Amino acid sequence: IPAGDIEQAVIEQLNAVFRTPTLVAKTYFAARDIEQAERERLFKQKAQLEMELSQAREQALELMKPGNDQPGKTEMLTTVNRQAVELSKQLTHVSERCRAYQGNSITEQDVSEAFQNVEGFWEDLFPVERNRLIRLLVDKVEIRETGIDMELRTNGLTTLIAELAGLACEVTERRASR
Repeated sequence: IPAGDIEQAVIEQLNAVFRTPTLVAKTYFAARDIEQAERERLFKQKAQLEMELSQAREQALELMKPGNDQPGKTEMLTTVNRQAVELSKQLTHVSERCRAYQGNSITEQDVSEAFQNVEGFWEDLFPVERNRLIRLLVDKVEIRETGIDMELRTNGLTTLIAELAGLACEVTERRASR
């Protein structure tokens, strides 16, 4: 039997697995948890950057006060200004990412739609990625006269769910930033 035919049969089996409500639901819940953790991390990072930027501004104002003749004042002010500019850039980036998560949470429909066309997705993968995915998900393939039997790795599905959930969060973020 040609390898391409075996691969096609495996893909058809995986396509059926990916459409099961259980896998869609598990992926959705994992994506939601990852999304929430990322949202919390970003908001904490934003608060930290805002505090650091405020401190840098206060330091700059202190250095610019009339009568402040501190040695090296000009160099210190230059350094503080550079820090403030860098912090401001970081804050802008993090704020944009925070906005991407507001009101654009991943839905179960997003996950379900992502699983609808495994063949199309498969065609976009490089052979190395295809091989990795099959090794991750498939434990054994037996060819019989009556057809093909395939055993899945249950831990492979768990790993895949975590990866897909992360990708789903990235897609949500990109969609919101358009």
